[in-house]
Amino acid sequence: MREGREEEERQAIENERQARITRLEGLGIRRRFYEATFDSYIATNDGQRRALEVCLDYAKRKGEVVETGESLFLIGLPGTGKNHLAVSILREWGRGWIVKLSEMVRNIRRSYSDGSSEQERIDSFARLPLLILNEVGVQFGTEAESNLVFEVLDLRYENMLPTVVISNLNIQGIKDFIGARVIDRLLENGQVLEFTWESYRKRGR
Repeated sequence: MREGREEEERQAIENERQARITRLEGLGIRRRFYEATFDSYIATNDGQRRALEVCLDYAKRKGEVVETGESLFLIGLPGTGKNHLAVSILREWGRGWIVKLSEMVRNIRRSYSDGSSEQERIDSFARLPLLILNEVGVQFGTEAESNLVFEVLDLRYENMLPTVVISNLNIQGIKDFIGARVIDRLLENGQVLEFTWESYRKRGR
């Protein structure tokens, strides 16, 4: 009987683990960031503490952010915790999607071969309650890519839906890549956080 209870407990723990993974993957969160939360973010300097404060505030003000469509730009050096904080916001909300810009473009372009509508796929990203667009500027940046991204972001702006942009570029670089008009629109009601400190990855070497 004891062995039976222990097996049931193990199975319950495993079921809970799988359910948790399913929830995270349903938000677009990958395995490396399963444990990324505000509590696990290490802030040892003023810049990191401010980044944590701003992102935590953004997450806690979900109702206001949804009402106003406030955007957030996490920009700066690689390996400085931008993804960690973005995932933490998404986990706090429990709704939305984090996706690399290149993956979003490929997803939209898939409509060319599977018989679906390009506009339907654009709308699926444009209507998300929260879109976190990662690795903006890593791609080649063709005019066709820029046009697709512009349309998604412009629709989100018009529908007052919040967007978080993650990039190693500065704001001008993002404008050059996507287009100044739509980025300026997002900045009308948005915040910019610059991540200028040393990479966490370098410390572990």
